[in-house]
Amino acid sequence: MNKRNKTLISLLILIMIFSYGSYYLVMEGDIKIESLNIENGQVKLDDWDEEATIASLNGDWKYYDRLLTSEISETSDSKYINIPENKKILVTDNYYRYGTYTLVITGLKANHPYGIYSDAQISAYNLYANELLVLSNGNVSSNKEDHVSEWKPKSGTVYSDKAGTLNLAMEISNYEYSDGPFWGAIKLSSSDNIFSNHIIKLLIDYVLMLIFFLIAIILLGIYVFLKLDKSVLYFALFLADVGIRLLVTSSRPIMHVFGGISWNVMVRTEYATGYLLLPLFSLFVLSLIKFKYIEKIEKVLLTVSGLIVITVALTNHNVYTNWQIMNIYLWLALFVFIIFIGLVANYYRGDTIAKIIFTIVFINFISALVNQILGSAVSYMPVAMLNAVFGMGAIVIIGLLKVIRQNEILAISAMIDQLTGLHNRFYFNEFNQDGFDSIKSDNMYVMFADLDRFKFVNDTHGHMEGDSVLRKVCQRIRNAIRKDDILIRYGGDEFVLLVYAENNQEIFNIADRMITSINRRIIHEKKEHQIGISIGITKCSSKSHKTLADYVKTSDVAMYQAKSNGGNSYVML
Repeated sequence: MNKRNKTLISLLILIMIFSYGSYYLVMEGDIKIESLNIENGQVKLDDWDEEATIASLNGDWKYYDRLLTSEISETSDSKYINIPENKKILVTDNYYRYGTYTLVITGLKANHPYGIYSDAQISAYNLYANELLVLSNGNVSSNKEDHVSEWKPKSGTVYSDKAGTLNLAMEISNYEYSDGPFWGAIKLSSSDNIFSNHIIKLLIDYVLMLIFFLIAIILLGIYVFLKLDKSVLYFALFLADVGIRLLVTSSRPIMHVFGGISWNVMVRTEYATGYLLLPLFSLFVLSLIKFKYIEKIEKVLLTVSGLIVITVALTNHNVYTNWQIMNIYLWLALFVFIIFIGLVANYYRGDTIAKIIFTIVFINFISALVNQILGSAVSYMPVAMLNAVFGMGAIVIIGLLKVIRQNEILAISAMIDQLTGLHNRFYFNEFNQDGFDSIKSDNMYVMFADLDRFKFVNDTHGHMEGDSVLRKVCQRIRNAIRKDDILIRYGGDEFVLLVYAENNQEIFNIADRMITSINRRIIHEKKEHQIGISIGITKCSSKSHKTLADYVKTSDVAMYQAKSNGGNSYVML
């Protein structure tokens, strides 16, 4: 592994360590999130430290079906429901619900303010604390037509009463979503902890979203303007999909930028982008490893992507949010991911740098996943995703650099004469169109040279001997001019030279050196050859609109005059 690749690997590891460390300090730091064990709709918090802990109000809330807070009495029927609700329980229960959940918290400080946070409720709700409305989302109604869901995390302040008691009541209506009325439990802590936690989550989502969008836009620009490998395009589309998904999930940044977005648009966008992650990631990996049947698989995956969008856009939400379908999809994603690990390991077995980066990305994902499985209150998957983007981006960049380098090598080799190593006619044509005007000056001379008696060498001794003689002639011409002067093999034994000189006398001296040098005997494998050269010269003008080809025509005429004078001489026109 070369020094540049070692530096890249070291930089990637440092970025990952820094990102995880920063995420830990921001999301955890000295504040711990503790899930409470609520039983029978009550919990006692005598020893709770509000400054050091964020309490997650998980457990059995008392539920009153089809009753609002104002309608509940001591004789009202109730049952206990565990919050957050389990999807498997909901399979046998009523998916859609209208009613009120209550919770009594005791052991708090008397008449004390606390911060409260509701992050992922997907239904319409009104949250009351000691009979005061503190949070509201959408419009709660027993009538489906009047019900309006609003998918926006919110935070507020509640006050305990003089006995240190907090009575919470959550009125809720849900007519749309089969995942039940709750996704996440309500959080309680000091006001500073709650509001800072809310802002930090929103800020992290914004930063991640902007990074994904920015990288996606840059890669799309690179693909459009440089017409490079499709892996760049698919990686950009994958990142854009992740960015859009971040807009409508977690702290839902889109709700803070564009208010009034309907539940229908939000949920369809969330699931469409979620389902598109697998086919887009598959397209990226397969194009990256140059899979044999990539073109056929591309069509299949693009078709699948289109069907996903159409299905989510046109079907009832119960179709695309069905838990069994989601479960199958997650297992399929895991299976595909394992297959890809094998394919990538096989494809990059000779590419140390790519293999190491893939290994780092894999460890990065597994670490975050294990942390989540072990029950950590803070998920590190967002930062794992970000680091994976950096890692895969590094591989894409390395691939781009290889392609660019290969293209440059091909471009350069296409402009080099394979026999003599000089610039060739293709270079002349390109330079005539794009480069000549930028270097044209009053001190530039264009010389057109043709060898004398070279055809005799080819006819008498064969082309292999002629090639050897021609190479030695080219070296002598190169030695007669400066390094900055341009020498082009125009064709056969004809040459075009672009030479800088202060005046005509200097260019004549250069022509004399060329004639003297080439006129010396050339000995190759005990064979002696006497070669001459005829040179036509014309001076450039910075004010002229002539092209290089125009000056070459004039020099060509001058060269023929030199040749008609007996050769081994020069003429300037």
